[in-house]
Amino acid sequence: MPRTGTGVRVAIYRLLQEKGYSPEQATVLTQAYEFVLASLELSDRADPITELIAKKIDEIFAAGERNVLNIHDRAIQELGATIRQRD
Repeated sequence: MPRTGTGVRVAIYRLLQEKGYSPEQATVLTQAYEFVLASLELSDRADPITELIAKKIDEIFAAGERNVLNIHDRAIQELGATIRQRD
């Protein structure tokens, strides 16, 4: 189970373990999670917002979405987040 430098279990992996997803499902969820964190420039995996992001991604996945890009876009939108444009 991946942990941060402080020993905190990463939110998405904790959720995956609790839900018992297949390896294929876990791959989709993990890719979407990492994509959202990168888009929001969140590098601290112990930040409490990462738990909200993991739960939102799981909610979207549970509703039937399986495309990583679509999960990313919906998560950003439904969380009301803004992606900063780079120059």
